[in-house]
Amino acid sequence: MSENRIRLIERVVDLENLESISASQLLDFNKGREVRAKADKNKRSKCPIVCARCENSVVVPMHWQTGEYYFKHFDKFVECPWTSEGSISIDQANARIFQGQQEGPLHKKLKEKMALSLAACPDVPDIWVDEIYNSRKFKEHKKPDIRFVYKDRTFVFEIQLATTQRPIITKRNKFYQREGFSLLWITSNPEPKALEAHKASVVDIITDHNDNLFSVDDETFRRGDAENTIVLRVHWWEGSECKSKIVKLDDLIYPEDGLPYAIEKPKPWNERWKDSWVSITPTSGSIYRDRIELWESLIGKYDLDTNADDLEQNHYGLIYLLNLLLSIERKMLVGTKQKNLTEVLNTFFSTESRQPFARIAEYFLKKANEGSYLTIQSTQQKLNEARQTEQIDKTSLEAKIVRVLFPKWT
Repeated sequence: MSENRIRLIERVVDLENLESISASQLLDFNKGREVRAKADKNKRSKCPIVCARCENSVVVPMHWQTGEYYFKHFDKFVECPWTSEGSISIDQANARIFQGQQEGPLHKKLKEKMALSLAACPDVPDIWVDEIYNSRKFKEHKKPDIRFVYKDRTFVFEIQLATTQRPIITKRNKFYQREGFSLLWITSNPEPKALEAHKASVVDIITDHNDNLFSVDDETFRRGDAENTIVLRVHWWEGSECKSKIVKLDDLIYPEDGLPYAIEKPKPWNERWKDSWVSITPTSGSIYRDRIELWESLIGKYDLDTNADDLEQNHYGLIYLLNLLLSIERKMLVGTKQKNLTEVLNTFFSTESRQPFARIAEYFLKKANEGSYLTIQSTQQKLNEARQTEQIDKTSLEAKIVRVLFPKWT
C-alpha cells in the first residue's frame, strides 16, 4: 500500500476543541501518538475526532511497514468522498450518513460553539438557532443556522461544509438581502495546503463574498471568548497565493447590493487607469506631460496601433470624451469648472471637435440610467444638432479605447 493510498483522509477535526489536524502532522511521531490516543478514547463519545470530509469518527492506526500513523474511519463501511472507490459526492455521502439531514456532528458543533460565543457578546441582544424565519411581506420562510442582532444589524450565519448547489445559494442570498439581513456563509478552517481544493468546493460563496472566504477555528473561538465577541478568519487570494487574517463584524464592508466582505478585490487594470486619469484631472483640466505617461501605458497594455503624440495631436477630442464618460460613470464632474452635468453636456454637444462622440455620450447616459438629462430641452436640441455631424464608428481608435476602459458599458 503506497503512502498516498494510506493517507486518503487528508484532514480531521477534533470536536472537543475544534482543532484541525492534517494527515501530514501525524508524521511527527509524538503528535501522531497523542492524536491516536485521543481518537481511540473519544471514538464513541459525543466529541470524537471526525473526518473533515464526511464527519464520521476516525481512529489512528500505525502502518505495519512504515511505522507511521494515518487516519482511518472507525466504521469501515462508511461512504466518504475521500475513501470510497466510486465517485461519491459529499452531498450523497452526507445524505446517506445523516439520514438525509445533510448535517453532521461538525456542523452541529460549530453551530453550537458560534451560538455560545454570540450569547456571551454584550452587543448581541437577540439570537435564534435553527428557528424558522417567516417573511410576512414575501410569504416565504427559511431556517438559517443562526440569526442574531448585532448593534442594530440583523445577521444570518449559514455554515457551509459541503458543496451546495448554485441555485440554492442564490435563492438564500436573495431572500436574506431582501429582508435586509447581512448573510455570512462560514466554513471550518481548512489547512493552508488544502485551501485550493477547499476553494473549489465553496467557489460560489467565495464569489458572492467578493472573493473572500470566511471560516472559524479553535483560534477564532479562543479570541472571541477572550474578548466577548464573534471573531472570524477571512481568506483571500492574491494571484495564486492565499492569505488570511482575523476579523470582527465591525471590520467588514457591507455593500448595498451584495454580501459582506473584509478584503477588497484588486481593481482591474482599466479601473486603476481611470483612477489615475481622474487624479491628474483637476477642474482646470489635465496637462500634457501627465497625460503622455497614461497614454503610453494604455497603448502598451492593449497594443493599440498609435502613439501618445498621435493621440494628443489627432484625437484631442478623446480627452473631453473620457472626462464626460467618467463624469457619468462616477456621478462626479471630472475636468471641468461647470456647475452640473447639464452644462457639461450642452458644451460637449455644441463643440465641433466633440460632436462626433454625441452618439457614444447618448448611449452612456441611457446605460447609466441618466437618460432624463436627454429630455431637457436645451440638451436635446444640442444633441440633435451634434448628431448631424458624422459619428465615429465602432472600428475607430476612440471606440476601441472606450471599449477597453468601460467594458461593462459596452
